[in-house]
Amino acid sequence: MMGLCSFFFSFSHFVFFLDPQWHEPMLQEHTDEVCMSFLHEVLDQDAPLHSSTTPCPRVELIPPCLTILRLLAEYNRTCRHRLATKLSTYTLITR
Repeated sequence: MMGLCSFFFSFSHFVFFLDPQWHEPMLQEHTDEVCMSFLHEVLDQDAPLHSSTTPCPRVELIPPCLTILRLLAEYNRTCRHRLATKLSTYTLITR
C-alpha cells in the first residue's frame, strides 16, 4: 500500500488532481477509497505514536491526502455523495 500512496503523493503526480479532467480516471482507480483507507490506517496506527520528539513520516501525508479528497469531491458529485454518506468519513476527518 505504501508504494501506491507514494505514487499519489509525489509532487509530479499530484498535479493530476488539479485538473478536473483527471478526476474521473482517478476515481475509476478508486483513489478516494485508497485515500480513505490510508487515512484510517495512519490515524489508527501512527498518529497515536506521533510527537515532536518522535515524528512519524506517514502522519505528514495526512494533509495531501485530505487535499486530494477535497479536490475529487469538489468536482465530482458522485464522489462527494459517497464521502458525505459515510459516517466513518465524517468521524475520520473531524478527529
